[in-house]
Amino acid sequence: MYKHYIDPEYHRTGTMRPESDLYAFGITILQLLTARDASGLVHAVKNAITKGTLTEILDKSVIDWPLEETEELAMTGLKCAEFWWRDRPDLKEEVIPVLKRLVETANSKIKKEQSNLCAPSHYFCPLLRVSKCFTLFDT
Repeated sequence: MYKHYIDPEYHRTGTMRPESDLYAFGITILQLLTARDASGLVHAVKNAITKGTLTEILDKSVIDWPLEETEELAMTGLKCAEFWWRDRPDLKEEVIPVLKRLVETANSKIKKEQSNLCAPSHYFCPLLRVSKCFTLFDT
């Protein structure tokens, strides 16, 4: 069950590296996007991106995937799940900046949508005038 999360090089050499955790992180990203079992997932996502059919393997319970950001996250997951540890990205320099940018993009879209969803000011306590709107992620 857990063997699909273990770095293939660790299986081969018995050497654990920081990049070994990055492999498991990549598999986890791909699973979150597709809601599929880890077995054969890297191959399936690579093929879908190559063929331009990524939307066909995404988790069907999510109605409206933001395609550009989703593909970028999938590519990041694939890079993290590269077979050889030397081919994996640096977590601090490459992966975290992508994730932060994706969160910022999501937050800006949420704020735009929420500006249309907030109740008029006369619905709030006149003494406080506190809006009940909030964002999903704090940056």
